[in-house]
Amino acid sequence: MFENIDWGSEQVMAQTRERLTELGLRWAEPATLWDVDRPEDLARLATLEGCSEWRETRCGDLRFEARP
Repeated sequence: MFENIDWGSEQVMAQTRERLTELGLRWAEPATLWDVDRPEDLARLATLEGCSEWRETRCGDLRFEARP
């Protein structure tokens, strides 16, 4: 289902929806926030209401590796 998707582009969601439709699958989409793909994005996510417990239980020991 996720093969031949232009990852990292503005086309990802449209291509994914098209693929789901082609496969006759149903899906639900939660509210759109922003991409969480960098350490600072995770920190931003943890500031949202209801995420403080998640941050404490799942982020406390995370270590991030910088990638070029």
